[in-house]
Formats: sequence, C-alpha cells, structure tokens
Amino acid sequence: MEIRVVNQYRDFLNLKEQWNDLLKRSLHPIVFLTHQWIDTWWRSFGSGKSLFILLVYDNNELSAIAPLMIHEADHVLLGKPHIVIKARKIEFIANVHSNRVDFIFGNKPSEACEAIVKFLIDDCSKQWDIISLEYLLLQSPSVALLKNALRQKNMAYRQYALISSPFVPINCTWKEYEQNISATHKRNMARKIKKLSKNGKVIYKKYDNTSDLESILEQIFTVASKSWKAKENTALSSTEQSRAFYTDLAYTAAKEGWLEIYVLYFNEIPLVFYFALRFDNRLLILKTEFDENYSEYSVGHMLTMNQLKNDFDRGLDEVDFLGPTMPWKTTYCKGNVKDHISLHVFNKNYRGLCLNVAHRTKDTLKKLFEHNGMVIWYRQRESKSQHKLSIPEIDASDPAKEEIILEQEGKENILSIPNDNDDTNTPRQQISNDIPEEEVIRLISERTKARQERDWHRADEIRDILVNKGVEISDSRQGTTWRYVNSKIHEDGLDGR
Repeated sequence: MEIRVVNQYRDFLNLKEQWNDLLKRSLHPIVFLTHQWIDTWWRSFGSGKSLFILLVYDNNELSAIAPLMIHEADHVLLGKPHIVIKARKIEFIANVHSNRVDFIFGNKPSEACEAIVKFLIDDCSKQWDIISLEYLLLQSPSVALLKNALRQKNMAYRQYALISSPFVPINCTWKEYEQNISATHKRNMARKIKKLSKNGKVIYKKYDNTSDLESILEQIFTVASKSWKAKENTALSSTEQSRAFYTDLAYTAAKEGWLEIYVLYFNEIPLVFYFALRFDNRLLILKTEFDENYSEYSVGHMLTMNQLKNDFDRGLDEVDFLGPTMPWKTTYCKGNVKDHISLHVFNKNYRGLCLNVAHRTKDTLKKLFEHNGMVIWYRQRESKSQHKLSIPEIDASDPAKEEIILEQEGKENILSIPNDNDDTNTPRQQISNDIPEEEVIRLISERTKARQERDWHRADEIRDILVNKGVEISDSRQGTTWRYVNSKIHEDGLDGR
C-alpha cells in the first residue's frame, strides 16, 4: 500500500468527493469525519497547526484516510499543579467541539492501519514526539486495529478513559419508551408547562435551512449568553472563535441538509435551544443551552421531552446527547452510553522517552496513592499549603442554610454537609484541586437551599456545574457528600506491562 501526505489546504479541498465517498463505505461513518466538518473546523481552529493528512492507496484506489495535524504544543501531564512538557504532537483534526473522531477505513482496514503506523514510525519519526489521539470511541474497530499494529512495531502506548457520552437508542414506540421515564418527573414537567402557559404562549419551532438563519443564530447566541455555561466560558457564544465556528457550521450544515435547530419560545422570547445535526438517521445534539432567568420552569426538560417524542415519531435510529454524562441526560438515557478514550503513542527519541517515563510515573503514583480512595501525597500537601478551606459563617436562625463541617483526620480533608434532620455524616475524600474547595462548598450550599425550596431544576443545574468541574456529589440520609474525580486508566501499552 502507498501512503501520500496532504499538508496543503488547497490539496485538501480537492479531496472532497473522494473523501466523502470513502466515508460512506467506511467502518464508522460519522459527521465529524466528513470533509465539510473538517474544512469548517480547520478554518476556525487551524491557526498555528499544519495539516498532516495521510491517504492510503491500494492499487491507486483510496483505501483509508488518517485525518491528522501536527504542531508543537504543551503536553499537559497534570492540570493542577500545572505540569506540561513541550512536544511535537500529531493529533486528529479535532478538539472538544468535535465530540468524537476516528480513522476512515474502507477495504482492507487491517492492512491500511498497519501501513499508517509503519509510515509514522519508520518514515517520519523525526517529525513528532507523541501521537495523541483523543475522543476515540472505545467500541470503534479502529482501536483494536491500531493497538495491534502498535504492538507489532513494539511501540509504547497508553490508553486512558475520557468520557461516557449518553444516547437514546430508538428501538420501540414513544409510548413504550415514555413508560420508563420517572412518573414524578413527568408530573413535575406537566405542572411546570401548565404554570408557564398560564403566563403566556409556549411555542416550539424547528429551523433547518438558510432562510433567516442569521436571525436565528443571533437568537440562540443571546440565549447562550444568559446560560450558566456563559459564566463558565463554555457557552456557544463565549468566544469569537466558537461563535464563528458555529455560525459557519450552521450555514454549511443547512446547505448539506444536516442542520436542525430547535427553539422553545415564551411570548416570542427564546428560552432554550438545541443546535443539532441529523446524519445517518441519527440526531446529534452539539449544543443545548437555556436562559437561567427561566430555570424554575425547567425549560430545558420541556424542550427535551417534546424533541424526543418528535424523534420517535419520525423514525430516527438514535438521539445522541454527546459530551459527558450529566444528571439531566441520565433521566432520558437510562444507562446507554458510548465510552470514549484517548490513546497516546510515544516516539523512541529523547522527548518521546521522557514523555513515556513521565506518564508511567504519574500513573504509578495514582495507582499507589489512590488505593481505597486515599489522596495522592502531593495533592494533600498542596491542598493544605495553598488551598486551606475557610469555613463560612452560618446563620443558625435561617433554616434554609445548613451547617458545614470540616474536620482533619490524619492527612485527609473530610467534608460533609448533613441534612437538617440527620445528626450523622458520611465523609468523602479529596482527590484533586480542579475547583477550589470554597467554591464547591458554596455551590453545594446553594444546591441544598434549592432542594429545600423544591427547586429541583436549579439543584440539577448546580450538580451539572460540579460534574463539569470534576466533582462528584452524593445525596443520602446522612447528608450530601462530595469528592473530586480523576480519569481512570484503562490500559497501558508495551512499556506499561
């Protein structure tokens, strides 16, 4: 098999027809691998990077594509404390907006994968230090093919778990599916819809073409600016770069017949939206955000319930919520998730060996010091010296507030927020410092107050914020407890055995 490298944008543009034709015949056809998606992504996020697309030809017929790019960047070993190593990296043409990526394999996938790995290792090893392939589906056939090819070349690699992405498989009628949704949730939604409808007119609208698309995008950007994600700087309109990307994507997707934007209006005011793509008879929800001023009505759930019913009625195969698991998603997905991984391959040059040793050391320390939930020693030390927790004063006369108890036991920080009617607490242990403890306590206190006021939607929002920040919380009779969560290692490569 012959490998050809595409590193010029104009050459990439000329591949559109061949590219998409191969994708249709591939093992894993997804919208994030289409020529249109990658072209849109590159124009928004490609600055400072170089195309490194590998085309595999079998007897002059395109057999596989590796949609890669190459650049020099900081490779993060630890988020906090911030430990990075400068490295020349080969990655997929993707980032967090792409949700999932893969190789495009047509006929003879095993031989094509071996040819790609051989080319990277034997022919261009001087150009890179580490290959970081993120957001691969764990169930993808490419993962097994890639690892087998790496073993044959005696290359060290490490595999890490990333996210579990919820989805709804549509394999029954809406009536049958709806029976599995909590009766309490359905009653609450009916009550809130009725409450909102008393004050005005509630309307659902769908947009799927370029007609007045500019106005629709301005509406959803306005909603995004009023969402909790705007405070976290992760909203659709938080940066000029992401705003430009989704604007460009909307016009491209509408032209291809993929775009589906759903908006819930109240008296002509947009409250919540879905920015979605329909591809291969699946609906992929790229972004969904809502106006926090209407959080008491659970407008996000209103749109989701209405949209799911519509998707069942029109005979889709699947609704993919993308992104990480969140409590609101589990209400509808019932444990159906797609696991994603990252795969790091280390070169045998000096930097590659240093990166391999650094990863192995980090992973070994995690395994040693996280046993049975214990805290990594340097995390404990940093936690005490840099992030000492100040206990906020609690007004005992206010029943909506709860006592916050912080205790020291050996080297472990233990925090518990008990319920009013419970005298005991259950400790949870700190694993990371990705969000300050003070902020965690403040959010949990706010969530507790929302639960006491039966504002379940606000409580769920706060839980989602904490989950996004790497904090897991648990409610029980003994109280609300929390802990930081780190990604677990699934598998090591040759040098990790």
